[in-house]
Amino acid sequence: MSKVTVPPAVKRLLYVFYGLAACLVLADWLIHRHVSHPAESVFAFYPLFGFVACVLLVFAAAAMRRIVMRPPAYYEGAEPADEKSEDVAFSESDDVDGQILEGEAQNRRVDPSPGEDGP
Repeated sequence: MSKVTVPPAVKRLLYVFYGLAACLVLADWLIHRHVSHPAESVFAFYPLFGFVACVLLVFAAAAMRRIVMRPPAYYEGAEPADEKSEDVAFSESDDVDGQILEGEAQNRRVDPSPGEDGP
């Protein structure tokens, strides 16, 4: 396994976020808060609450993955879709560049622009 390299700009941004988090925890110690529940008076209650909530979300997502995930061979037994499906938004006879393929040229009728005589 190779080591993941982090660009210097991302490292600086992470240091800024760590510094802001530390300042907010210090502000929680310095500033008197008017709490409505006794649990809110615990030092660094909101950072701890947010961290625990994020950890619980990760565990809940891992549990949901086991419930919702399809087996690895789920799509291997499926039959291919009909090639002439009408649900396709683009014409299958068009080339990538929008050019009409050779066999389809005579099947398409081009309306003359106004002012030109018809065929």
